Amino acid sequence: MTYAERSFMGRDSHTSIDGLAERPRDRLGRFLRRRYRGQTKALAHDMNSTVKAAENVMNGHWPNDLHLAAIYRRFGEDLLNAVLRPEIEPVLAELSQQERDLEEALELVRAHRRQAEGGRHGDPRPSPSAPTEKGGERAPQG
Repeated sequence: MTYAERSFMGRDSHTSIDGLAERPRDRLGRFLRRRYRGQTKALAHDMNSTVKAAENVMNGHWPNDLHLAAIYRRFGEDLLNAVLRPEIEPVLAELSQQERDLEEALELVRAHRRQAEGGRHGDPRPSPSAPTEKGGERAPQG
């Protein structure tokens, strides 16, 4: 995925804590095994599929679009959180860090601008009542 000409696909996010590869299909299989506890026929019924297709999904094979949609209808956000949220977390962390870095850089630019203005805050233009270079008062603007 790209935004503003940056890739947000991230680095390899398919690594578990113990260093072994963990892919979304693996998390889906684990999610379904916990929910169905070996009841492959019940999953097949919920997926509107064959028992073999349900068994394959439980064993880490990615389902086709219709089966995935049926699983999503059955489990909703729980499915997304278990299977896809781990893909999003590193991207959110990276974006948050970039946001903090940009805010720091912006504050440095603002501080530099304030310093260049002689420490004045607010509008860098002289106020209407400030003296002119020749020492006279400015005429009211209006």
